[in-house]
Amino acid sequence: MTSRNVILLGAVLATFGAALPLAAAAYLSWQLALNGEQERLSALAERLITRINMTIDDAGQALETINATDLVPCSEPHIAEMRALTTTGTINEVGYFVGGLLKCTSWGITKTPVPMAPADFTTANGIAITAPFQSSIVSDGRPVMGFQLGSYSVLVDPQRFVDVNDDTSSGLVIAHENGTLISANNIPNPALLASLVASPGSGMDDGTIFSVAGQNGWLTMATSPRSTILAGLQRQLLVLLPIGIAIAALIVGAIIWVSRKRLSPASELARAVRNREFCRPLPAAHRTQIRHLRRCRSPGALATA
Repeated sequence: MTSRNVILLGAVLATFGAALPLAAAAYLSWQLALNGEQERLSALAERLITRINMTIDDAGQALETINATDLVPCSEPHIAEMRALTTTGTINEVGYFVGGLLKCTSWGITKTPVPMAPADFTTANGIAITAPFQSSIVSDGRPVMGFQLGSYSVLVDPQRFVDVNDDTSSGLVIAHENGTLISANNIPNPALLASLVASPGSGMDDGTIFSVAGQNGWLTMATSPRSTILAGLQRQLLVLLPIGIAIAALIVGAIIWVSRKRLSPASELARAVRNREFCRPLPAAHRTQIRHLRRCRSPGALATA
């Protein structure tokens, strides 16, 4: 290989040797930052599942308690017992129904009968659940979620399901596997939401990182914009980029050392001997002097002749 080829090959190898460790450090930093964000979102989605189970358990216990009472319906003691159930923090309102019409609530006897809201689905333990709706018996007008068992219904604020963190950039969604949306905070792209309800999973699209959890017919989703991983990416780069630079420097240094050794006078001389570059055809006047030599064996042979 000529000196020119050695220099050219060394330059190409040095370029790749410097670029590859830096590119690997950047890629690994991105993957670590992305994995860290997906793990955080996965934990949020699991917390939503836990919050759902706790709320359903609280609503179920309240319904079982009030259904077991033998108090006269809509009497003062009966209303007082229903009101006591609203002090737990989970239940907003308790209603007693007869023939599908509301007769009294935890705040008193209703003057205008209100029909029981139709259920959207029923849990395995027989509690009928109504997706968030506007109830005329809730004074502040916020949507409420209904849980029905026997002659009673309890109303719950669906926003409590997604009240699990203070990170306002995260989108939190709760839906039933039948596609019913229960609660959402910073709802993501509706098309993404629909696709994840149909086919749950975790990953990333053009602008959103997402993680989905599911249990007992419930689906929870936590999302965040891709821009949120920039801080994590910077932290990873601060750790991995110096390592990549050090590896790149070692590779480039090794290539320079090998190239300089290859181009040294001693190496050039050894290469010339190896390639018999000193063996050249002699003029006719000298051939008779070395006719006894059938071939040139070394530079010394020519010098002797």
